[in-house]
Amino acid sequence: HRVKTLGFRSLLTTFTSMMARPLGPETSWDIFFWQDEDSDELLSELEWASQRPCSTWSQTEQGNTVPPLDDATSFFSSLTECEQKFLSCYEIKMPNGLYSLNQNPEVTNMGTNGKVMPTLVSSASIWYSSRHLRWMTPEEALTVQGFPVR
Repeated sequence: HRVKTLGFRSLLTTFTSMMARPLGPETSWDIFFWQDEDSDELLSELEWASQRPCSTWSQTEQGNTVPPLDDATSFFSSLTECEQKFLSCYEIKMPNGLYSLNQNPEVTNMGTNGKVMPTLVSSASIWYSSRHLRWMTPEEALTVQGFPVR
């Protein structure tokens, strides 16, 4: 009985090498941001975020409209005040990174450098890229996890 209940005994490095993807040395998480400005998904993300009651865009005079997709600040202005504050802190700590905006960077630093993609967990709501000036769409997040989306 004891043999059946013992855990798998192996070095973690062996398991890690089994899960590694063969990517080149210059590859980064940038490759997963493949949606462009013509994407319907980007527009629907912007519509959803800008109409949230706490988004800074919804509290402006134009709050009943959707910010223009071609404006570099449209995704930033659709964030809540708290998300904007967290983003500013992350950008100071890790410039040009990818950040989880539901985590306070002063307490739990959930961001990354230019090469490593962080683990996506279900509680991470918005992964914002300061390189792309927007967050990762649901389709892109599925692609990161290896799901075919198109």
